[in-house]
Amino acid sequence: MPCLMYREFNGSIVAVKLVPYNPHNAALRRELMISTTVQHNNVICTDHYYRVYDEMQGEWLLALIMERADCNLKQYLIDRRNLSYESRKKLVVEIATGLDYLYNQHITLHDIKVLLGNRVCYLIYSLRMC
Repeated sequence: MPCLMYREFNGSIVAVKLVPYNPHNAALRRELMISTTVQHNNVICTDHYYRVYDEMQGEWLLALIMERADCNLKQYLIDRRNLSYESRKKLVVEIATGLDYLYNQHITLHDIKVLLGNRVCYLIYSLRMC
């Protein structure tokens, strides 16, 4: 299961997602290539990745350095159950726009983001190839 945390990187706060690393996993290599080239306003981008060793678990991990989102969309919606029709419509359009972009890149799921005023919220999914 991926672990998500926030850290400072090159003077900015970024999200760091830790995932198990297997150098023989062709799908993982393909996902890394795709996730570092995805460029869309409604898709969380992976800027860099590094291989790190977890001494406590005795295993190699990949640290994916990603743009930071301010909130979890699921929690945002739970906290604001009475969103206006226009706000809900805007959310659906942003999610659909991100999914359409990914579909056209032959990616079924990736991390999607929506802009809510001055906040960026995320939906975390794992990347899969079509």
